[in-house]
Amino acid sequence: MIPIRNVYYMLCYAWENILKQEDESLLDREAFDNIYHLLSSILIQEVTKLIKSGFARGYIDQKESLPIVRGKIDLNNTLKEQALIRKQVICDYDEFSDNIIMNRIIKSTMEILLICPRVNKKYRTTFKMLLRNFTNIDSIDLNSIHWSRIAYNRNNKKYRLIINICQLINTGLIVKEEKGSSRFRAFIKDRAMAKLYEKFILNFYKYELKDIKTSSPLINWQLDETPRDNLLPVMKTDIELEGKDKKLIIDTKYYANALSKSNFSKTKTLNYLATYTKYLPMLKMQNMKER
Repeated sequence: MIPIRNVYYMLCYAWENILKQEDESLLDREAFDNIYHLLSSILIQEVTKLIKSGFARGYIDQKESLPIVRGKIDLNNTLKEQALIRKQVICDYDEFSDNIIMNRIIKSTMEILLICPRVNKKYRTTFKMLLRNFTNIDSIDLNSIHWSRIAYNRNNKKYRLIINICQLINTGLIVKEEKGSSRFRAFIKDRAMAKLYEKFILNFYKYELKDIKTSSPLINWQLDETPRDNLLPVMKTDIELEGKDKKLIIDTKYYANALSKSNFSKTKTLNYLATYTKYLPMLKMQNMKER
């Protein structure tokens, strides 16, 4: 298992250094004995800052039966529910509120950490105190979140680190059971860890190799005619390093047991080679066209 301190440094790079160097004091103040305590500590620190600076707000769609018109009248539902008998109409309107999805994600993540047996009493007590500031914010089903659709701008960029932590906790550590209960893994799932590891390597090169162009581009299929069904698989390199006269393609692989013999089997090696025999000719043709 990766040491907790190393996970912290991976997060610094993977999340594009929004975990700043001065925050390394976290590692000096506390000896984190599991991944939950590391992420809880960062989450508490950032949510405390958020509360002090104020929650972001946005317009929320509301539907309500009202004695006066507000926004637009929902005529169909007004007639269907016989609201006119009660001298009311059902209206659709926008309300400027702090009950936006990002605040709801934060609240629900802290709520689920409250029942996590791997989080000690000190952190749970702090979460309870922080949740007092979320009384006007609703909880949300974290399984319904489309994380990639969360958009950041100048007004809500302070949420990026907090939402990254919430996403890692909910997609990498917590497993929802069929009966609605949650199972808490001892460490981050391999699939989530593999994505984190890939982003870490990519951004490490971006920040540390200033004279080298670092990217993770899509490779276009070099076909005379594009199929109508558009079912071709996406070809995308993990990492490309491009210098003056050389280009290096890196394929990242994360294994929970890195030195296991099964990771270096003949079948896996052949699969990797087969992938590159598809990528390289396409990439060469694409580069020639760009020139």
